[in-house]
Amino acid sequence: MTTAVLDYTRGPREKERQIAYTAASADISARLGEVTKQKHVKIRLAGRITLVVGDRGAIWRAHNEQYAKDFDALFTFLAHYPSKSMRFLCEITE
Repeated sequence: MTTAVLDYTRGPREKERQIAYTAASADISARLGEVTKQKHVKIRLAGRITLVVGDRGAIWRAHNEQYAKDFDALFTFLAHYPSKSMRFLCEITE
């Protein structure tokens, strides 16, 4: 996420927040590659944060109403390090 994305998604655009992802490991990349608007995948990061992936390059808050607290916590954490890549242990749960 970049500073421009952070500025754009303040206030009424909160549902447009997204967390970009790249370089998924081999054990999950095929499933993430199958994601479509109609076919979502549920993931767990670091054994604690549950999110729904409904896009092949980003995790959108709009797809995560059920997991809004987890999305918001991760988004807030990542916002402290704009434009910095991070790796997380990630598993597909559904």
